[in-house]
Amino acid sequence: MFSVNHYGEAVKEYDFWEKCLTEAGLDISFAHKKRDERRQADVEFEALLSENFDRVEKIVLPGPLVFDNADALFDRVLKKYPEGGKYLEDNRNLLENYFETVLLKDGPVTIDMDTVFYHCFR
Repeated sequence: MFSVNHYGEAVKEYDFWEKCLTEAGLDISFAHKKRDERRQADVEFEALLSENFDRVEKIVLPGPLVFDNADALFDRVLKKYPEGGKYLEDNRNLLENYFETVLLKDGPVTIDMDTVFYHCFR
């Protein structure tokens, strides 16, 4: 048996950010491109494992992240979308205002971030 962690597609977190960016009124074309890239990387990684093992079990592991301020949320969205960094920086005030007035209005916000663990058997 071989076991390995992989970042995976991170569906839940990308869903979260795409919803936030849309609700804040931003163009999310860069986010869609990033999701497509992550999806393709996931497909390629699973294909690589399947070529070398008879059976591959994919296990999604929850890894929630909790944020209590707009700066931390902004830093996270920049980390997720470095290729959209200039656009995000140009819209920082709009985005941080959204974080403060919508996401954080009732306290800290939790982002469901999932990772993937593979069990591979010969």
